[in-house]
Amino acid sequence: MRPLRLLRSHLIILFMKISDIVFQQLVSVAGRKNCTRNIEDLACYGYDAAAKSHPPEAVVFPENSRQGSAILK
Repeated sequence: MRPLRLLRSHLIILFMKISDIVFQQLVSVAGRKNCTRNIEDLACYGYDAAAKSHPPEAVVFPENSRQGSAILK
């Protein structure tokens, strides 16, 4: 099963249960300061135009297109 990914500017939101190993891989690509699993942070990215809540498992803010490409792979 592949995750649903939304790419808005340099913001990628992953909607799928991810393991600690996968999260650590995201951190290794984008850096710790650009990755979060903090519940308060995730709540901000769990809504869309339908006004339904879909809290992500993680939010990653890549600093450049190379990081964004590596995350999507």
